[in-house]
Amino acid sequence: MSREHDNNPLSENIFDYLRLLALDSFDPPVESKEPTFIKSCHLVDVRLSPEGIVTSGRLWKLYKAIDTGTFASENPSEKKSLNGTNAYQRKRLRQLSVELQVRGHERLAVDLEGYLDEDAKGKQYPSKQYEDLMVEEVVEAIRDRKTLYLSCLEGTNPYRGCFVTDAALELPSHVFTAWTQAKSGGKALDDIYAERLLNKIVSLEVDITGHTFKGLPRLEAERWVNGLCFFDGGPARDVCFNYPSSLTQKC
Repeated sequence: MSREHDNNPLSENIFDYLRLLALDSFDPPVESKEPTFIKSCHLVDVRLSPEGIVTSGRLWKLYKAIDTGTFASENPSEKKSLNGTNAYQRKRLRQLSVELQVRGHERLAVDLEGYLDEDAKGKQYPSKQYEDLMVEEVVEAIRDRKTLYLSCLEGTNPYRGCFVTDAALELPSHVFTAWTQAKSGGKALDDIYAERLLNKIVSLEVDITGHTFKGLPRLEAERWVNGLCFFDGGPARDVCFNYPSSLTQKC
């Protein structure tokens, strides 16, 4: 059997092939790009229904824009953490925390301080890799004097997250986030492979286009959006993504 035939997608089980393409690497959305159907397979706990792709996660409502170009130029000094952010990143996050407090957004400031405290101790927990990646994006946005968009979980009040996008958003807007820790199936994994498999994440700007018969929000994916957000471990909610038009068009 030729190599070309071995690599032919049709020579494999279709579900194995989709898993290979979509789920076999840790590939967070850290660049501005339009989403594709394969990338949407990073969704968690996916169930197909007649109305669309049902999945679970958290729906954030973006209410407020903050111009980081107005931030004070003086940054508090920081030391590199034991296992996480570097000194520059910690300085920028501390700066953001101070600016949030000045603007009256104490809860998000407390969340950032909590992250910095745990980071300084070198503490590891399941979502830490995801948070570290998003910290890089938030810090880069502050450095480049971009706009940060503050958000709260849909149906709640305090701001618990901030998102970054290259395109200006019309507020209010929505972002759907989800992450899951990869499962090894009980097999021992070497450190590099385990790190690749740690989490699968999605962070998408979405439009709410209505509700399903069961009352789930119907979402239309717009683009990847990076951001740092916090929640207290409450249950994720189910939502329903509309099927891509290419799957619903009649031949």
